[in-house]
Amino acid sequence: MADDRDYLTWTPKTATAAACKFYKQHARDMQHAAAASLILNEYERILKGLGAAFVEIAPDGPEYLFPEFFRRRDQLRSTVNLITPAAAELGLTRCVENFLCYVSDIITDTLVARPALLKSQEQVTLEDVLQHDSIEGFISWAAENRVAQLSFQRS
Repeated sequence: MADDRDYLTWTPKTATAAACKFYKQHARDMQHAAAASLILNEYERILKGLGAAFVEIAPDGPEYLFPEFFRRRDQLRSTVNLITPAAAELGLTRCVENFLCYVSDIITDTLVARPALLKSQEQVTLEDVLQHDSIEGFISWAAENRVAQLSFQRS
């Protein structure tokens, strides 16, 4: 049986919440970049067709007969050339961010599952404790707080 999934927008069932957000946003970003390239290619195809159709009355080329169309094509090409490297950088950056989110999610889940790993001499206020309806809620908050501290800690 053939696999007909669209791997640009498909999200694995085992992905974390952070990874799911990443996949959705990454798909939108990549679709926008791809759409700009497709539009440029189609525009250039149309201009080439115009050149072939009007070769008899425009011996100097269609650029002289339809200068505005060619100016617009050049602007579109400039935009595509500008966003293509940015899209590649965005893709790489998103992959790194996704990995960091994944690691943070795993560490948070581990700390929630094994609260003994949270033991430290760190003090919390009574207000911090009483903000939660249960010890499980407090443990989740403490785990997320610890992961946030570790994420922004300088080496």
